[in-house]
Amino acid sequence: MKIAEIQDDFLAAAEHVDNTALIAATASHLSKHADTSLKELLQSLSLKQLLRLSKALENQAKAAADRLQFVGDNSAEDKETSAEALQAIAGITLAVLADKKKAVPDALLQTAVLLHDTALLAAAEWPELQESVAKLCAAWWQTDAPGKEGLITQTIPYLLVRALSTCKAADVKRCYAMRKALALLDFGSESIADVKRLLLRAAFLPAFLRIGEGRKFLAYLFTLEAQMVRELGAIIRNQIPSGRGSLLDAYGEILLRAWRECTAASLLAVEDLIQGLMGAALHASTPHMAGALRRVLGGLHGAKSAPGVDALLLRLYRPILFRALAAANPAVRRNALCLLVDAFPLQDPDASNEDTDEVLTRQFTAFGDALGDECPVVRAEAVTGLAGLLDTFWELVPAAATAGFLQRIAGDLAFDGASVAVRSAALAGLARLAENPLAQPLMKIALPLLRPLMWDPALAVRRAMADLLLTIGAVRGLSVVEVVPLDALLGALGSDARPVAERLHRLLLPSYFPGPEEGPACVAALLRQQPEAGQRFCGMLTGSAASSSGVPAEHAVALACALRDHLAACSSAPEGAAVAPLQPKKRKQRGTAAAPEQAQASETPEAWESLLLGLAALCQGLASEPSPGALGSAGQAHHLSEQQLHLLLDRSGSAEARSAVLSIAAAQSGSPAAADIQSRCIAQLWAGSGQNVGQAELRSILRCLSAAEDLESLLQHIAAALDTPAPDGAASQRSVATKMSADVALRCLDAMLGDEELRWQLLSSSMMVELLPIVAGAADHACTALARAIRGHSQEKDNLLSQEAHHAAACLSLYCRAGLHLQLTTELVTAAAAAGAGCAEAESMWQRSGALAVVGATAWALELLAALSGCGLEKPSGLSGQPGKRQPRRKKGKGMPPVVDVCSLPGLAHAALGAVLCTLAACTDAARLGALSGESCEAAGAGQLQHESSAELAINLLKWTMQLPEDALSGAEASVGDIRAQCLGHAAQLLHSQLAGSRAAGGPASAPALDLAAALMAAGLELAEDAECLAMLRRHLPGLLKPLSMQTGDARWLQPLAKVAMVASKDVPDEAEPAGRDENSAAAANTRQEADPPKQAHQEQAALLRAEHPFIKAVASAAALAKVQRELGQCMLSAGIAWTAGST
Repeated sequence: MKIAEIQDDFLAAAEHVDNTALIAATASHLSKHADTSLKELLQSLSLKQLLRLSKALENQAKAAADRLQFVGDNSAEDKETSAEALQAIAGITLAVLADKKKAVPDALLQTAVLLHDTALLAAAEWPELQESVAKLCAAWWQTDAPGKEGLITQTIPYLLVRALSTCKAADVKRCYAMRKALALLDFGSESIADVKRLLLRAAFLPAFLRIGEGRKFLAYLFTLEAQMVRELGAIIRNQIPSGRGSLLDAYGEILLRAWRECTAASLLAVEDLIQGLMGAALHASTPHMAGALRRVLGGLHGAKSAPGVDALLLRLYRPILFRALAAANPAVRRNALCLLVDAFPLQDPDASNEDTDEVLTRQFTAFGDALGDECPVVRAEAVTGLAGLLDTFWELVPAAATAGFLQRIAGDLAFDGASVAVRSAALAGLARLAENPLAQPLMKIALPLLRPLMWDPALAVRRAMADLLLTIGAVRGLSVVEVVPLDALLGALGSDARPVAERLHRLLLPSYFPGPEEGPACVAALLRQQPEAGQRFCGMLTGSAASSSGVPAEHAVALACALRDHLAACSSAPEGAAVAPLQPKKRKQRGTAAAPEQAQASETPEAWESLLLGLAALCQGLASEPSPGALGSAGQAHHLSEQQLHLLLDRSGSAEARSAVLSIAAAQSGSPAAADIQSRCIAQLWAGSGQNVGQAELRSILRCLSAAEDLESLLQHIAAALDTPAPDGAASQRSVATKMSADVALRCLDAMLGDEELRWQLLSSSMMVELLPIVAGAADHACTALARAIRGHSQEKDNLLSQEAHHAAACLSLYCRAGLHLQLTTELVTAAAAAGAGCAEAESMWQRSGALAVVGATAWALELLAALSGCGLEKPSGLSGQPGKRQPRRKKGKGMPPVVDVCSLPGLAHAALGAVLCTLAACTDAARLGALSGESCEAAGAGQLQHESSAELAINLLKWTMQLPEDALSGAEASVGDIRAQCLGHAAQLLHSQLAGSRAAGGPASAPALDLAAALMAAGLELAEDAECLAMLRRHLPGLLKPLSMQTGDARWLQPLAKVAMVASKDVPDEAEPAGRDENSAAAANTRQEADPPKQAHQEQAALLRAEHPFIKAVASAAALAKVQRELGQCMLSAGIAWTAGST
């Protein structure tokens, strides 16, 4: 078909009365199979044909719009057809508009206006029609076609609504393309209130803040009017407190663009907004808020190189910043200092040199004042900011000012004794300056002054010092050993905390392990010269520290092989024979290791043991590699053979060396050599020689057995060893017969509970179901036997009695510790399982084990204490009783230790006291951990029994120990004074934990806690002359007086003081002088006291209330330290206590 015929047909369809013809014609030309596209067809039309088409489209649009808006009998199908017709008309009009070679006919403009007015917002049921009309109106505006002003009033709201609802980048970009049309709107009119609300809503929509066109659109909104600026500023200020970093950066960019684009009144409003944000940043109440505001202002601070920004910052900051730097509030000074650092240098490029120098001098003076600020936070911020500015603007700062700043940072602030943060900030700032080549001449002078900080008591400072050394080590012109000697570095590597040691390890790694060829010799020399540092160095080559050190696992395997071969050669050589060193090849292959020594003929025992410990550390690290393939091709080449392990174990002369061999066997668990060593460990435990093994070595034995998954079997033997005989004397029926003694079994359990890894394996073992009741039975049996022995004690030797006395304290301690650990671990696991399953609560059989264990142990301890109370060791009680003469104590390490006869009464009493003190310590731990409060206690059916029994135990123990004469436990290593001090410490800690639990529950102090407090006060009055007991009470009194004085109005805990005051006031009413008496009256009172001896004792008791009494002094100073003098005074008045002068 010819083009002319196609044109005629299309025009005929457009002029047809039925709009379905136009719809069909448009669709046929829009099809991809059409011979002539719609665009080609419209481009081929002549001007006359285009005018004819425009008029036809106008008529079709009017008819379709009338049918679409008519609410009569038109069916839904007719309306749908009308909408399709309008959509086709919009498409044809858009295609005509795209042909820029032809002018747009007036009829076509009328068609576009008709579509804009009737179909853009009114036709919400046909979104495709709306979208077609919106594209037409937007294209009309962008092509700057005539009459574009009449197509924006409906287009802008539609585009905004669509962008706000869809949050698509394409819709946001369309809004940006129409931004200049907003200037045609009258923002003072109420008719565009809805459009204004849409614009303000876009100011906090993430879609507009995320892309560049959206931020440019928002920046353009500031240019519309001054009131719009103020409303947008309010929105920005509301979003800052909770905004993310990207949102704050976007607002900073928007403000910068707005300032660039605004003029006249809008520009003044924008500058007022920016200065308001600056003021808010100065007076922000929290550091987080101040940081968020500074991040928004960072959009201006980061554009200082842009024209006019420097002058703007100086003009806005000058009236407020320097005044804030001298504010009385340290938070304001800190905020001002942070802003000065961000905006430095504040200067006007167009100002004169004199003005510029004056402003810079003012800023340098502010930095100097901040370095000497009385607030540590300001000083720390000043050091950090000034170091960064010196690094960036080294050449801008005068040389004299730079030298002065460095001298103050390195000489004064690095040794600021008032703040760890200031010292750490000084070291971090110097580390940054050390990387600046221009600063190195001055740094060579300043850095050696920092050497003492390597031993700073604060870990954060030592870590910052290690970071500084790492930075110095990477700088060519500076030397680490000139700052800290090598011996000091090695000493810190061996003894300091892991964060510091890891950094020193990275620092020393290139020197002591340059590669697999030279590395073994260097490491061996380090192990000989500095054993602790060498062992730490080997332990950090592999495992969790390997990624930070950057040592390939193959190189660590090569080092382990070299150490293994050398140690085996030294072990197999005859005593005193020289060991020939391995001769390196002329050209070593990559990955092979040289001998650990090149000139070392033999090893001393100390050096041999150090090498062994280094090998053990390496093997443990290699065994803990995160992935099985981390060792690469080396695999298990470093494993020791059975003969080598036995040689090393036989050669080991110390417990530490034997523990190292056992750790090597545990690291290669599963090999035949390790299995043989594990069998040897089991035989050692069975033979009873485990009693002579140290705790650390025993822990290594247990780790070796647990690595072989023999822990379940070991626990079965432990249970069999601790299982008590049946009441009729027959042995209990168990499936496992054991050769392990009860002493070894108890020591094994104690070692497991003391090691984190072993404890987790013990608590997660299925044997705990059977083992915990067995330990409880052993504790019951031991305590019952010990109590029976104390009641009917005999001087005859009884090995069984000695064993029971030894077991009582251990069994009680282990039972309580195991129960508490099991309960806490179960609660953690249960909470995690409940959170994962979405349950509010999960039940477990072990959730009450700790509470039940402490309750049972407390009952047995009370039984022991009851037996002690009737054994005849006490003295008569009473405040007037004269204390016994204190026996001199043996100094630690001086003289022979006392020999205690366990079967004697003092020996039995000492063993029972040890068991009671262990139980009281367990009660304290349980109260502190919250195991005896809340739902667990109620579920156990004990209620407040746990609190009452714990307090009762502490009170009875306090009373009984106060009745003991000083020589009651003669021959024991711990004197009566030591036991009293321990008892006071445990009782005070128990009371503190119980008061904290009551405070957390929101209730007053419980009655048992108040009774325990009264017992502590009575003990303080009784034992005030004992310096150790008084020191123990001084340590805990401030923490006890505050909750006791403020948490309850019950003053029963002051009854000991009240009784003394009552006795004094009753017996000496005439002689008692009022407060504030002079020296003459005091002398007269002393004379009357000497003349009346029967009243002397009561006068001494009245003196207990004067400030000269040691315990009263302790109470008064503790109240002042806790700031509860008024509350304590009210409690004393309610207790009827009259204080003499100076006592408060």
